[in-house]
Amino acid sequence: MASSAIARAPGATTCRRLRINPNNELRPDNYEDMHLDFPNPVYKNLEKYLPPDMLVSNREEKVRFMTDIMHSHLPNGERSRAQRHNDYRSKIVSNYQPLHRELYNLVPILCFVPSFLNAVNDNTEDSFRSIISEASPGVFVFDMLLPSFCEMMLEEDLSFILIWYIGLCALPAFWVNYILLLHKLLARSGADLANLLNEAAILAGRRAKTAISSKEIDDSIDRIVAGMEGTVMIDSKSKSLVAYHEVGHAVGGTLTPGHDAVQKVTLVPRGQARGLTWFIPSDDPTLISKQQLFARIVGGLGGRAAEEIIFGEPEVTTLAVGDLQQITGLAKQLLISKKRLASLRY
Repeated sequence: MASSAIARAPGATTCRRLRINPNNELRPDNYEDMHLDFPNPVYKNLEKYLPPDMLVSNREEKVRFMTDIMHSHLPNGERSRAQRHNDYRSKIVSNYQPLHRELYNLVPILCFVPSFLNAVNDNTEDSFRSIISEASPGVFVFDMLLPSFCEMMLEEDLSFILIWYIGLCALPAFWVNYILLLHKLLARSGADLANLLNEAAILAGRRAKTAISSKEIDDSIDRIVAGMEGTVMIDSKSKSLVAYHEVGHAVGGTLTPGHDAVQKVTLVPRGQARGLTWFIPSDDPTLISKQQLFARIVGGLGGRAAEEIIFGEPEVTTLAVGDLQQITGLAKQLLISKKRLASLRY
């Protein structure tokens, strides 16, 4: 049976039913620019079930009708949750001050490269063909966005995340520099940074804290990058082996010129790893020098070397299997880069 709802229109009250079957040929309106009690995709999906006489109404009437339907079928607890979400969203918007206000004006010359703008203005087949190149067979590309615009978008994204959590999650202001360090450490987008802080907020709630601390941030990084926390090892020879192995990585990396700085050494098992040693990557993780590759090979062998020095060669364990696989890949990179440099030299 189809659901029924009361639609409150100005000056009249009528009883209307939703369609039983959706109108899949309908192209739903976009409601993102309107004040909504529910997410925009919910309205777009529900619009397919609107009665024919409602489809010809303006967007405001359709939103009012669909909102009434959803509120009338929500339990009381869900209604209050939707209202809290609405208040929360309003608080975010009112508290945020844009870092680059020019982004919100969407001036074309600040967003797009001149060649793309010229092609759009001319709007001819030849103008578009002139900016398109075939990168590989069947793959066509063209330049569209200015690098400066992309940089501003990334900065705005990060700024919004910082203001959001500092203002609304009781995150102390002195965390700003720490979060910037995390942004560099993880080398990820603002959305991933938001996910990190969500994890930290959940942990803080479980620990009955009113604010996120460095402990929650550290635990969230470990969880996102390395996986769920395993059972903590008891004091034993195995724990000593893992400890010396991880310290070997840290010492080998620290003493080798060109290696990334040590961030953390832990014996808490995560995922398949019995212990972990974290290093802070360079400014651009995609650009790795010959010295850095060599240093990472040395640091990677540090764990096995520590086991052999402390416990003797017969006691060397399988902890180094993953290290050797990574080192093999690094060694291949080093050889390939040497060959390329040699071919360029001659």
